[in-house]
Amino acid sequence: MAETKVVKIVGTRFEPEDVTIQVGDTVRWVNESNLTHTVTRDEGEPLFDSGNLRRDDKFEFTFSSPSDDAGFFYYCRIHGQSMSGNVIVKPLATAEPTVVKIIGTKFEPQDVTIQVGDTVRWVNESNLTHTVTRDEGEPLFNSGNLRRDDKFEFTFSSPSDDAGFFYYCKIHGQSMSGIVFVKPTGENSPES
Repeated sequence: MAETKVVKIVGTRFEPEDVTIQVGDTVRWVNESNLTHTVTRDEGEPLFDSGNLRRDDKFEFTFSSPSDDAGFFYYCRIHGQSMSGNVIVKPLATAEPTVVKIIGTKFEPQDVTIQVGDTVRWVNESNLTHTVTRDEGEPLFNSGNLRRDDKFEFTFSSPSDDAGFFYYCKIHGQSMSGIVFVKPTGENSPES
């Protein structure tokens, strides 16, 4: 569930100076100072600028991608980079992988729906050797040969289109195939 964190603008500082959130969360800056300020990030994605904030004005920004460990640097254009802060954006907590069983010459379930950042784990429960292969279009992946009880995991970092990400067993051909539908983070996905 997305949250909103508040950063107060007091005097010529942001409180707290550094704030840690998760992808999909919002930061709300509230000017509690009698001075005019901005909340500006003008280098590197994401870019944002509040414009001039007078006393009691608010500015919100929702972060849709994770930052590095240093966070997304921002500052007040009026008072310079000595009045600055960082928003550290963590990826969403990862859920348990979605499991696709390989039984006989079928992937079960054949189609799964997940969100960006989720992992699919294929488990070979068959006595036959199989692969889990996507060799056309990004993302590309190939498990190599999976014997009984072998597992292969892949984490999906971008959403699919409506057709999903098609994959198949290279040994048994495209008649043994499946599709992974990947929704943008925060979109509800039906149970698979």
